[in-house]
Amino acid sequence: MQQIVDEVTGVLLPLLKEKPFALFGHSFGAFTSFAVADALKKIHNIEPVHIFLSGASAPYSQMRIKAPKRSELSDDDFLTWMISIGGTPPELLANPEVLKLFLPALKADLHVVENYRCDKPDSPFLSCPVTCFDGKDDIPHDLQAWKDITSGDFTVRLLDGSHFYLKDSQNETILLDYITKHLETSEMDYL
Repeated sequence: MQQIVDEVTGVLLPLLKEKPFALFGHSFGAFTSFAVADALKKIHNIEPVHIFLSGASAPYSQMRIKAPKRSELSDDDFLTWMISIGGTPPELLANPEVLKLFLPALKADLHVVENYRCDKPDSPFLSCPVTCFDGKDDIPHDLQAWKDITSGDFTVRLLDGSHFYLKDSQNETILLDYITKHLETSEMDYL
């Protein structure tokens, strides 16, 4: 994860220093957004105007720490799990040549996420608002644990669907409207 954070901040830092920014991350992206926000605050003393996290428990939550490690499943069991959560076109998962190319990468990405650990913050390191989204039918995530990262407003929004709820066009519209509204409000605070 540190390598990912270093690459993201290395590329984006010049832009992030110039104007207000927000972070959005879903699943693996939620952990990446959190880790980037943490590094930006600790190293550069800058933070987003809002952070939007989706489809993931806080990295230090007991629910997440105790979750099964799916990256360690056999390839067949891993495929069964991938099919069950949706989000990947079935024709890709049924194509042996595609699987040969992408299965190792998918498992490696999941391994990074499942093994990413950090301690619960002693006190919030952010002051910006944090909003957590999740699908009502996804496996339960400890969204409330994300509150520990901010002294700012904290909101949880549950939308219809499972882990890839955000692929639904109605949910996409809800997300974009919500994020746009909150960023416009944040922008006014900076004018």
